[in-house]
Amino acid sequence: MRRPLSASGPNNPYRTGSSAGYRNDPKAKPAVLLDMTNDRTAYAVSAQTAGDSAQHMVLRVNLPCHLPPGAEQQQF
Repeated sequence: MRRPLSASGPNNPYRTGSSAGYRNDPKAKPAVLLDMTNDRTAYAVSAQTAGDSAQHMVLRVNLPCHLPPGAEQQQF
């Protein structure tokens, strides 16, 4: 998955994260890990194996706060 995303050229907004990036090592925990970020939209996606089995996966998506058009940020 990383190779097609990284190889799609300079217009590709996704890059692997500097903290983890990509790892596929059965001896490590988590064994498989992929972190991707989009600097233009501030989206971040992380996928990794969970537990001792490669049959479980954790998927995390971080999105910036989106306000509807014309709305102003409020402090609570």
